[in-house]
Amino acid sequence: HDRMFTRFLSEGTVEDARITSKINWLHPRLGGGETLTAYGVTDPLNRPQGEVLEEARKLVPASHRAFLENVPLYLKREGMLFVHAGIRPGVALADQDSEDLIWIRDDFLSDTRAHPWLVVHGHTAIDMPFHYGNRVNLDGGAGYGRPLYPAVFEEGRCWLLDESGRLELVP
Repeated sequence: HDRMFTRFLSEGTVEDARITSKINWLHPRLGGGETLTAYGVTDPLNRPQGEVLEEARKLVPASHRAFLENVPLYLKREGMLFVHAGIRPGVALADQDSEDLIWIRDDFLSDTRAHPWLVVHGHTAIDMPFHYGNRVNLDGGAGYGRPLYPAVFEEGRCWLLDESGRLELVP
């Protein structure tokens, strides 16, 4: 979503070839309209896209754009790799395609081999977070109105956090 936002601001692009459902960044499911409204853009879904783009470029601070354009694609910590969607299995981290790190699904999700790290990801909504042994999917479907699941990771172990404390996710 961050990449779609920055592409919209820099190129005016709302389409992304990797979205197979034929919806674009301004579709309510993807949150573009809500994002623009939060920045003060007036009625972004019911005006000509060129007008919306012009207003957005004036209202979104350069510091916000710079932040989004420079967010790292992954973070490695203590034997874990935190990444939006996942990795291309069997490909060295230095050789990963940035689009895979953001968009990959089937090739990563179906791979049961051990990775060099425990891969922590989202992007593919499931009913609630799950530990698969080689990866942890934390996407419990907050984008569909379900709860957001905070988690803590220590020494390769994972716990979901809620009002009653920690619930360990085990493979």
